[in-house]
Amino acid sequence: MTTRQMDRVRPDAFRLELRRQTRGEHEALDRHPAFAALMDGTLSLDGYRRLMLLFHGDYSALDAALEADCELFGLAAAGFRYEARTGLLADDLAALGFDDVAISGNPAATELPRLGSRAALAGALYVFEGSLLGGAMLCRATEAILAREDSGGNAYWRWCRTAAGPRWAMTCRQVEALSGSEDQRADMAAAARGAFRSFADWLERWQPDMPSRGASPC
Repeated sequence: MTTRQMDRVRPDAFRLELRRQTRGEHEALDRHPAFAALMDGTLSLDGYRRLMLLFHGDYSALDAALEADCELFGLAAAGFRYEARTGLLADDLAALGFDDVAISGNPAATELPRLGSRAALAGALYVFEGSLLGGAMLCRATEAILAREDSGGNAYWRWCRTAAGPRWAMTCRQVEALSGSEDQRADMAAAARGAFRSFADWLERWQPDMPSRGASPC
C-alpha cells in the first residue's frame, strides 16, 4: 500500500487495514498444531497441560509489560484498562494438577514486542486483546476435552468467552483514535506483526504428543 493510499484509509476503518496487513502472521498462528488438535478434539490432556503452561509463561511477562505501558502512555485516561490473565491461567494450572512450586517456577517469556509509542501499544493490544475472540471460539473445545478427562482447567477460556466482546470494542476505539497519521499507522502495524510473531515463537516450545508404543507411525 502506498503512502497516498494509506492516507485515504478512513480512521474508523483502520482496524480492517490492520487485519489485512497482519493476515499472514495471524493465519500462521491459527495453524499451530496445538490449536488444530484442540479444535478437532484430538488434543490429549497432557498436550493441553503443556499448552496452558506456555500461555501462563507468556502472560507472566506480558501482563507486567502491558500494564506498565498502558500506564506510561496514559491509556486509562483514554478509556482503556488492561486486565491481567496470569491469575486465571495459574488457577487453570492448579486445576490441571500443577502445584504452587511448578506454577511459580514456570518460565516466563523473554522476547516481547518493543513498544516505543502509544500507537505501537495499540497495535500490540490489537493482537493480545483480539486473541480473546479466538479464545472464545476455542472455549467449547476445551470444555469437551476436559469433560472427557474429568478435569477442570479452562477458566481462562471461559473468561475469554465473557470478556472478548467488550474488550475488543474498547481496543478498537484505541486503534481508530490513534490511526490519524502515517507514522501512527506504521507503528501500529509493525507492533501488531511483532506481537503475532512473538506469540508464535513462544508457542514453538509446545511439543506434540508422542505416539504410544506399538502404535502405527501413520
